[in-house]
Amino acid sequence: MLLSNALKRKNRTVKRIKEIEEDIISNNSLPTVSQREIDVEKILKERDILVQELISLKLKIFVASEPIRENILKIAELKSNINFLKSISTKKGIVRELCYHGSENVEYKTIIEKKEITELIKSSEEEIDILQEEIDKHNHTVEIE
Repeated sequence: MLLSNALKRKNRTVKRIKEIEEDIISNNSLPTVSQREIDVEKILKERDILVQELISLKLKIFVASEPIRENILKIAELKSNINFLKSISTKKGIVRELCYHGSENVEYKTIIEKKEITELIKSSEEEIDILQEEIDKHNHTVEIE
């Protein structure tokens, strides 16, 4: 199986485990007059099997991803940096703001201009695209057991 397919299978398995968990949570304890639509013990066993399959699959993915692991980590940090950059206020000039006694004019001065932040974000996104292409190429060529 290709690594890309293994990743899709992992995501489907995680989704199925969550669905089963929701069914168990909502059907484990019901009023005695209620009709139980789900065999909780049966799906709990199914969940246990899926969790073991997920562990095995994640381990195979982890091993197969070794050559691109650095790119994966770089992308995570670039995304974190983009979120940080987006959170920086670029308010400047005189702004009327509310305060405890009404409102007042407050003058703001920026160190990093909006244009510079936009350029940094764009540069990070471009780097993510390059790294992601390398990851995709790897994932679509590497076979796992």
